[in-house]
Amino acid sequence: MSKDRSVISREIRRNSSSGSYQLYSPKQAQNRTEIRSKFKGRKPLIQSEIKLKIESLLMLQWSPEQIHGRTKREGKSLASHETIYQYIYKDKKSGGDLFNHLRQRHRARYKRVNTTKRRGVIQDRISISKRPQIIEERVRLGDWEGDTMIGKNHKSAIATMVDRTSKETKIVKLNSRNAKHTSRKIIIKMKATNNPINSITFDNGKEFSEHKKIAKHLNTIVYFTEPYIAFQRGTN
Repeated sequence: MSKDRSVISREIRRNSSSGSYQLYSPKQAQNRTEIRSKFKGRKPLIQSEIKLKIESLLMLQWSPEQIHGRTKREGKSLASHETIYQYIYKDKKSGGDLFNHLRQRHRARYKRVNTTKRRGVIQDRISISKRPQIIEERVRLGDWEGDTMIGKNHKSAIATMVDRTSKETKIVKLNSRNAKHTSRKIIIKMKATNNPINSITFDNGKEFSEHKKIAKHLNTIVYFTEPYIAFQRGTN
């Protein structure tokens, strides 16, 4: 029996991860239909009106962390990155292909409780969430962001320190990314500045694990971005 074009179009939109007939999978469609039936009346993992937005950003090679972080900064957070991961792997189990758009899909994902094992814990770190609002507003000098950059073949490295307001930049040549060496070089460079050093924000690289020494010698407070969300340090 023939089906109306609108029925076929609606079926593709509902049960294809990209909304395209070229990627339509009957198996995936059946699984999705069964899941909807099973959880009918319950609150879905992700509301249907934002699924297409998330999927379109994934296809642009955005990570779940980037999707959550950027939309949160814009005041329209779609879902937490963990919820997006759950949605992706639920889609995979139902025969979908969203997981193919994860940039690091070849690496096994760990549960949240094991996340620190992958990267190591920086002791006594202060989260960026505890930074005072004045730092976010960029209305004063002296709130710095730090990062490291690795040269070709990992044979050279530099640390960069950027003031969030003036964009003044300090470049520090590093002979090693060892934490002691990195902290010593940053301290020497920053002590030479005539501008205030009210705060410094780093990502979670282990080269910054001597942050308490930096804070002590520069008489400042050191903050850290959330793990894997380095763009929270958005100036550097």
